[in-house]
Amino acid sequence: MLGSRLGVNVWYRPRIIKQKLFYKDEPIESKLKIVVGYAGLNQVELIQHDPQRASLFEVAPAEPKNTPHHLGFFVRSVVGHCSRLADRGMQPAQYGSIWFAKGHRTRVAVFDARSSIGHVVELIEHRARGIYIGMPSWYVMLGAFTGHVERVYL
Repeated sequence: MLGSRLGVNVWYRPRIIKQKLFYKDEPIESKLKIVVGYAGLNQVELIQHDPQRASLFEVAPAEPKNTPHHLGFFVRSVVGHCSRLADRGMQPAQYGSIWFAKGHRTRVAVFDARSSIGHVVELIEHRARGIYIGMPSWYVMLGAFTGHVERVYL
């Protein structure tokens, strides 16, 4: 099974309420489907995207197919990091927000840094009711307990 190969025992699917994403400054009407799991302190994310819509997933596929598509880093302020990177001439290829149940929101900015570091890099800012908390495993498990996150078996 995929989870055992990645060191993940349990997968979780958050309930997405709304998405507002942009690719190259154009709105994307994609409906991403996301599951997350934890291998120790590392979050593993599986994304199913709509291949009919232009996005960074088509432009920068994982190569070879058994390597991660991107590396994600939780940050306190996506806007602040994007501003500092813009000062260095870097712009996100894809960015936006995803809203979840109970006022939880994730901002993301994805940079195609394959030419410099060999990977696509995602900056992730997750807030629960406006408070930055990242996305630790206890938080996702709590969401499963309250019914805001679905436990799935892959």
